Amino acid sequence: MAVKMKEPRTPRHRSDPVDVGDGLEFVKVWQKASSKAKVAELTGLTVKQATMLAAHFRKHGAAMRKFGKTPRYDYKAIAQLAKSLNGAD
Repeated sequence: MAVKMKEPRTPRHRSDPVDVGDGLEFVKVWQKASSKAKVAELTGLTVKQATMLAAHFRKHGAAMRKFGKTPRYDYKAIAQLAKSLNGAD
């Protein structure tokens, strides 16, 4: 009876390393931006990459600002839209 060998697991790959140069430009953008999404847009990083990079800089003593959690939905706008679509004013 032949023993069936398991196939080797495919290793997980992290995303490609991000080149932010010396980090100075990233810090300037981070400190002046209004949101993490804006930082990502301006730097070409993903929101997660930008967040992790800021956390890394904080870990090494940089006083990087912390953005508050942004709500997933604009509930006020959703309520107004639903109300207008129902015809109730």
